[in-house]
Amino acid sequence: MNRSIGIGIIVFITVLLLTQYLAFQQYRIRKGEESQRLADELNTVSERLKETLSYSLSATNTLAFIVEQYGVPENFDELAQDIISSYDYIDALELTRKGVITNIYPLEGNEKAIGLDILNYPPASAEAQKAIERNNLYFAGPLELIQGGVAVIGRLPIYRNNEFFGFSVTVIELSTLTRAIGVTSSIDRDFNYQLSKINPLTGKEEFFLPDPVDKEKESVASVEIADGEWILYVSPKYPHLVYQQAFGFSFLGLILAVISGLFFYQWSTQPERLNKLVEQKTSELKHEKDLSDSIINSLPGIFYLFDRDGRFLRWNKYLETISGFTESELKEKRPQDFSGLLESNHVLNTIKRVFERGEDEIETVLIMRNGKRVPYYLYGRRIRLEQKEYLIGMGIDISDRKKAQREALAASREKEVTLNRINDGVISLDKDWNYLFINDAAAVHFPDGREDALGKNILEVDPDIINSSLWEMAKKAVETMSEREFTTFNETLNRWYSVKIYPSENGITVFYRDITNEKKIEQETMKLIGRELHDNVVQVLTGAGLFLNIGLKKIGDTNSDLHKVDELIKKSIEEIRMLSHDLISPFLQGETLEKSIKEIFNHASKTAGFKVQFDFTEFREDLLSDKLKTSTFRIIQEQCNNIIKYAKPRRVIIRLWMNADQFNFEIIDDGVGFDTTVKTTGIGFINIRSRIALFNGELSIESSPGKGCEIRVSFPFPEKMAVKI
Repeated sequence: MNRSIGIGIIVFITVLLLTQYLAFQQYRIRKGEESQRLADELNTVSERLKETLSYSLSATNTLAFIVEQYGVPENFDELAQDIISSYDYIDALELTRKGVITNIYPLEGNEKAIGLDILNYPPASAEAQKAIERNNLYFAGPLELIQGGVAVIGRLPIYRNNEFFGFSVTVIELSTLTRAIGVTSSIDRDFNYQLSKINPLTGKEEFFLPDPVDKEKESVASVEIADGEWILYVSPKYPHLVYQQAFGFSFLGLILAVISGLFFYQWSTQPERLNKLVEQKTSELKHEKDLSDSIINSLPGIFYLFDRDGRFLRWNKYLETISGFTESELKEKRPQDFSGLLESNHVLNTIKRVFERGEDEIETVLIMRNGKRVPYYLYGRRIRLEQKEYLIGMGIDISDRKKAQREALAASREKEVTLNRINDGVISLDKDWNYLFINDAAAVHFPDGREDALGKNILEVDPDIINSSLWEMAKKAVETMSEREFTTFNETLNRWYSVKIYPSENGITVFYRDITNEKKIEQETMKLIGRELHDNVVQVLTGAGLFLNIGLKKIGDTNSDLHKVDELIKKSIEEIRMLSHDLISPFLQGETLEKSIKEIFNHASKTAGFKVQFDFTEFREDLLSDKLKTSTFRIIQEQCNNIIKYAKPRRVIIRLWMNADQFNFEIIDDGVGFDTTVKTTGIGFINIRSRIALFNGELSIESSPGKGCEIRVSFPFPEKMAVKI
């Protein structure tokens, strides 16, 4: 009797563990699928929100640029109408003078807002000040408008002549925003959405959408939207379904374990009763067999029991139904007979591990009598009965799960196809800087082919990228977990690119676009302006100065005001010449590198009040190409700007010289200096390093706080220019 109870307990525990494990696996699968759907939905909605806000950024930047450059346009309504028609999801465009709203389009329905001083209007002042502090577009609200309604307000500060002028403002009604991001009320939705923000006046979190979302629950996902300091919440509409399904399966498993334990308890007691009455034994065995068949046949999946030789001892009717084999045929079958050639070895190895370790599981494909291949999850556990070992197991059809995996893979491939259709280059790297994805537009920039680069480290594929601005910006994006957008020039391809870097916990995604044509137009425009300033405006001012001097001589140089005018004309000529240098390479104007360097430092010495010393005794300009002269001038110009901004020197020395195989220059100042381990990663030094790297040059920086700074640059000569100096 004690032995029978032990067997019943063992079977109960075995079946209970088996069914509860299957229930847990089902819960994990459904929970994982639900979490992935939730993450995908959160990502989709947040991206739509960011895209919607980006239209406001473009609109406010456009209006701000016009105001900064030309003042408030007289045709504001016409201009605002054009801007709004160019960008989606903007309900109104405003312009303020300081904090006072002076212009609104459309005016109809918004008349009450004209004249409102938002800097002194309590509901709006705090977030308006925040936009000024950030000096960037900042979205306030959603808040109630004085003219009625609830809207999000995007404010971009405008500065003219380094003085705060007012705001460029977009108004997005809350209904427009919810429609744009696709969170309008709908009975058929699978998710609830909520948008919240900390009220700057009360310090409390306010919610703006009608959906109920308990943010403390595990099933709620959220993301912060930095442009407006919002938090976007997404939660499943029916989160309890996952738990209900798992609980139902678990409860059935408990019932099965109890019944199985009782069954095996009853079955194990039969030998003792057989000694009493043969007829009673036969009757009881038949009863127990019927009971066991009923229990096993009630299982939701397949059930099987076989010995070490693979002979099936027990199975449920469901196995006969789904396989198409009769009872007599199954008795002759072995587990590997349900698998193909490749899968059969896998099945046999798994069975071997069950008998060695006590339990194991496998996902395989079962081949039915009609040739149909059905994916199954199988779990087996070793049991010992009457000194013999058996394998008892269950299996569930995972066709639906496999189908979902295929659909997810198809969706991933669809995204890949979409990215391959766009003209922008797209590159994805993991957190270890290994290539994950390269779209068709980007593949043309990989000489050895896209397939050769995928999976490799970026430094292995392109070691020289470590000296580029792209590498520096990518590292900063990862360190700060913030997006980066910039333009860069590829000397090898002679192309300009606009680059956007999006970091995440798993790596980065880089979008880049060829903007060479736009840059050429911009450069030609700058050259035209530079030539106009140099060839026309300077000549006019020079002529005015000559006539003024002639006039002074005629009246005897006695008018002090005219002398001041003469000084102002000379200063204007000098300022225009410096501006011309910034707009157009001085070498296109026929000037030498030596003269150009002297001009910028002489001008800087007057501005910053330091003495400057030049040494060109060992310098031969005729050995340098125009490109190298231009890069040298821009590097020295960049360092000159750094000296004016930060160094506060009393004396600066500039020296250029040649030796047998190198062109060298150094800039030495006795200013405040800096810690080279901290302050050589700014954009100025990044530009300097990038220009030096284009010509395979070398840069050395020696500086420490209070000890000034010494920068030395060396460029190797090409083979044809390595002549004796």
